[in-house]
Amino acid sequence: GEPERVLAFQVTGETGIDMGLYGTMRFADDVVGQFEASFLAPQRQRLEVVGADAVLVVESPWRIDLPGQLLLERDGSREILDVPRANSYQLELENLAAAITGKAPQLLGRADAIAQARTIEALYRSAAEGREVVLD
Repeated sequence: GEPERVLAFQVTGETGIDMGLYGTMRFADDVVGQFEASFLAPQRQRLEVVGADAVLVVESPWRIDLPGQLLLERDGSREILDVPRANSYQLELENLAAAITGKAPQLLGRADAIAQARTIEALYRSAAEGREVVLD
C-alpha cells in the first residue's frame, strides 16, 4: 500500500531541474522506507531491505544486463543468493499484452498507478513546503 505520511527534501539546479530528492515514507504498522535519487552523488543503484531479523541487498536492481544476485545478511553471516536473470521490462510488456487479450490479470493496474502518483505528489509537496505531508 501507499505510505500514510511522507517527508522529503529536494535539491534543484540553477535552471530549476531536480538534482536530488531524498525522502522518508511511513507506512502502516510502523514500517518506514527511505530513498535517495540524486545526480549529485556518485552513480550507483542499490536496493536494501532491512527487517527485524535480516538485511537483503540488491546491487543494481534495475540493470537487466547484470546477473541477478541477492545478498542476505542474517545473524552475522552473509549469503549470496543467485536469481535467474530476467528482463523485467520484457516481462512487464508480456503481462500487459496478456492482460489486454484477457489471458492474464494485470499485475499493476489503475489503483497502483494512482497510489504511486499520490505518493510522488506528496513527496514533492513536502519538499516544497518544508514539512511532513499526511496522505488521506
